[in-house]
Amino acid sequence: MLTNSQCFHRVVTAGMLMMAASSISLAAHSAQLIFEETFDNLPDWHSGMPENGLNPYGFHDGSTFGDDRKADFVQRVTRGHTLPGQFFSARQQGQYYSPRNGYEDHHEIIEILAANSDKALGKQGKSAAFFREPTQDNNHAWITDGILSVYLPNAVAGKNVFDSHTHQGLNEVYFEFWITFDDNTTVYPPHEDAGRGADISKIARIFSFDERGNEYKGFPGGDKGPGVIWDWMTDYYGARNVVAVRGGPHGHSYSFGYGGLGMPHPNGSLNYLDMIEGMGPNGTTEPQLNLREGGIIDTSPVHHEQVHGSEDQWVRMGFYVKMNSAMDVADGVLIQWMNGRRLLTMNNIPYLRSERNEGEDLIVADGMVKWNMVAIGGNDYFHSWPKESMREEWYAIDDLRIYNGLPDHADTDIDHYFYPPGSPSQFKVDKP
Repeated sequence: MLTNSQCFHRVVTAGMLMMAASSISLAAHSAQLIFEETFDNLPDWHSGMPENGLNPYGFHDGSTFGDDRKADFVQRVTRGHTLPGQFFSARQQGQYYSPRNGYEDHHEIIEILAANSDKALGKQGKSAAFFREPTQDNNHAWITDGILSVYLPNAVAGKNVFDSHTHQGLNEVYFEFWITFDDNTTVYPPHEDAGRGADISKIARIFSFDERGNEYKGFPGGDKGPGVIWDWMTDYYGARNVVAVRGGPHGHSYSFGYGGLGMPHPNGSLNYLDMIEGMGPNGTTEPQLNLREGGIIDTSPVHHEQVHGSEDQWVRMGFYVKMNSAMDVADGVLIQWMNGRRLLTMNNIPYLRSERNEGEDLIVADGMVKWNMVAIGGNDYFHSWPKESMREEWYAIDDLRIYNGLPDHADTDIDHYFYPPGSPSQFKVDKP
């Protein structure tokens, strides 16, 4: 017998197939699904498991008590760590109030647990739940950090093909997932308290990394790049769609001048109203759903609850990237969707550029590296509360899917998901 969650997965798939013919869509593609994780069938796992304290030099969360409670900052299957499903690696650090630190009523940074079924799509099964804690100890610090990563060549091969001496990857990738946020998420009140710093959480990313190095070492001179990162943020102007683009290859040409990219806002902090104008297929505009009042979002400031609704409401995020065809050629692609409606369409990105850091070699001689990592989660800039408040907030991700190209359903306009599940009529098509 199918669970409610499984039934919902079937309904979504069937609904998309029925709607594809009449939805606003791209030309047909032959993209294949290379990775799918609903989390429901995974054993319980969290990022602070004591068996993942393998590092003899103690590179673990320094707030843990006793050697038997240490979990390594970076956990990777190739190093003998225990990871869930087909995930390749994880990063976790920065907690004070986790269960392994003696605070049993709190959570580890990443949890995939049956006990968290209230944080799963359909409130059945499991999801990947990410928890953040605040600090005011350092006004420039990103503290809690929880990431789960997929090595794309492993997903394509269906087995571990990682080789620390060989670069592997894909020229184009699409990935999608469903996400919801804690009803108690701290949001910046729009147009109030202008002196307050905005809280930010990194949610998802796709990037290339040098297999000889560390998939979590970014910045100029690091082992990553190019990459695209999606952040959640609310600030003085309301809810923001923050998209950060990084160059490459692998630590070279890492920083972008956004003005030359044609990004709707110079620093990649976008709104959900006028900055989506012309971002739909063929220069159209696809207004986003208003999950608080109903209808579409058509006035500012835009609130978090209008974009993401309550924790019983989920939205589906989609991202497509294609590497530029040659060094310095501005034809790389980035498209972003929410519920099948485009937020961003760019086809002029020079992801790979010819500038090089002096004295640093490349794993690929010509520098034409590939996308090889998709990751969910990230670190948090969360300063609205003092550390002593012991505050804890979460968001959850479910039904992560990755394709080796652009699937036909990417531009299919769907409605958001609301628990309890309804009939397929909850999905709608906006005809051109």
